[in-house]
Amino acid sequence: MKSKSVNFKIAVLFLTFTAVFTLFRSSMSGIFSLFYAKNGIPNANISSIKSFQNIGIMLGLLPAGYLADRIGRLKVLSLSSIVIASSFLILILFRNFLFFSLAELLYGIGLALNSGTLIAYITDLQEQNKLSPNSKLMGMQVITLNLTTLIGGNIGTGLFTITDTAPV
Repeated sequence: MKSKSVNFKIAVLFLTFTAVFTLFRSSMSGIFSLFYAKNGIPNANISSIKSFQNIGIMLGLLPAGYLADRIGRLKVLSLSSIVIASSFLILILFRNFLFFSLAELLYGIGLALNSGTLIAYITDLQEQNKLSPNSKLMGMQVITLNLTTLIGGNIGTGLFTITDTAPV
């Protein structure tokens, strides 16, 4: 009975982290683009700003695995949240191309830090509780993350099509 309770708690934790890290972050892309447009950034420059997120992802992926092994997966997930929150703070405080680009760079680093760390953390929890993660379960986790990314991306894209009269 204990095994089912632990399995349930780990599953709820995984789904919660997936909702926070994956669904939220995927849908934010369209919201950010609306925010930039509302602050006077032309559409062509929005694409330039968004490219800094990809650069941040590349920079964040390099140390993510090393840090997760060195200081712990949960600490890296927390660090990722702090980096993403910092990018939001920059968006709130500063309203120009340079700071929007910096915010996207930090946002990308934060995304990369939690990218593979979430599944690694969940797998660690399963192993600590002597639950053997099988390939079917791991496949379902990856499918869940991918579907959540797809749904969040569609939400973000849908938000981007809203006219500038929307309250942002």
